[in-house]
Amino acid sequence: MQIGFLRRIDFILLSFLLSCSSVEQSERAPLPIPVQRDSYWDDVAKILAGLEIESEKKSYIHLTDSSNYKAYSRRIDSYWKKAETNYFKEIRQFRDENINNLTPTNTALYPLSGADFINLYHFNSDSPRFIMIGLQDPGKIADFHSLKSDEFKTAFRNLESLVYELTYLNYYTSKRLDRDSKNRFISGVGPVILIFLKRFGFYISEFTEIHMDSEGMIQSGSAGNTPGKNHPGIRIRFYREGDQFLRELFFFKIFLNYESGTQLTPEGKFFSRQNRFNLMFKSAEYIMQMEEYRPFLNTILEKTDRVIEDESGAPIKAFRRDQWDIKVFGKYIGRIPLKNTPDVPFQDELKELFETQKPPKLGFPFGYGVLKGKEKSNLIYIHRK
Repeated sequence: MQIGFLRRIDFILLSFLLSCSSVEQSERAPLPIPVQRDSYWDDVAKILAGLEIESEKKSYIHLTDSSNYKAYSRRIDSYWKKAETNYFKEIRQFRDENINNLTPTNTALYPLSGADFINLYHFNSDSPRFIMIGLQDPGKIADFHSLKSDEFKTAFRNLESLVYELTYLNYYTSKRLDRDSKNRFISGVGPVILIFLKRFGFYISEFTEIHMDSEGMIQSGSAGNTPGKNHPGIRIRFYREGDQFLRELFFFKIFLNYESGTQLTPEGKFFSRQNRFNLMFKSAEYIMQMEEYRPFLNTILEKTDRVIEDESGAPIKAFRRDQWDIKVFGKYIGRIPLKNTPDVPFQDELKELFETQKPPKLGFPFGYGVLKGKEKSNLIYIHRK
């Protein structure tokens, strides 16, 4: 009897531990910041971001002591300083003057995000949790202790190109992101996101490959081509001075479709377990304005309290005026004809809002306005009443 009892206790304990390992953070208490820090991923992020590493950390000198790396570091630094002056400062001022931060603890959700953590963060700087979704590979990073200088050098050009485009133009094409995020040793959007996190002053505690199982639960490890392992992703845990708990960022490679908001798909089950969202769409290819995406959009909006988007995101007709307040900024001149994007109708309701509210020009590039010309961007701020 005693042996059977102990086995049952062991089984219950094992089942509990296994269930905890796959439950999303939104269903658990926030993770405390570790007392003892393993600095490996923070060091990796510093090196990728071109920031100085403590002189006593000799194991990375073979990566950081080359003239090529030092030149890379100087250029990344110049891009960031330029962006701070020309863009970051402007968007923070706009945010503080026009966007009410009534839901700071909501998860910041960004479908069709690519590597664009810059905009997601600026409009959700207090959020404890970020979910980004794109068609790009999440990313792999070789062991920096064994990575050779020449191997690291092969990633410089691509990383620098992406940082330049996102900081200078606040825009990049999916084709360019796909091209520049491919590297044998440092690949995907993960390394670019690490650069942005580190440049924004966060300490990186963890960078982990993850996937969803068939029930939409997050599991550690690469998805590969194994049946039942869906939607490869990464999880980054990070914090900054003043934070009480770890923050989390998830990026998943998901081809969203009309079933993505239902219980028929792993991602639908995943979304159904999430709490409240602050939603963002930018340069979203107009696909959310197609009828086939309406079920997914409606499911997400049921959990959403705030939306920041340009005209390529959710259609204005999706927001009932008795439930949502809508404020527009900049200039609306209609859909920009992009290759391989749907020919969606002109939004008469949106045009009416711009004519009624008569907003001033937007002082920074946002969404497809970058392609339309100077001061032709628009931003739409929608919040639940």
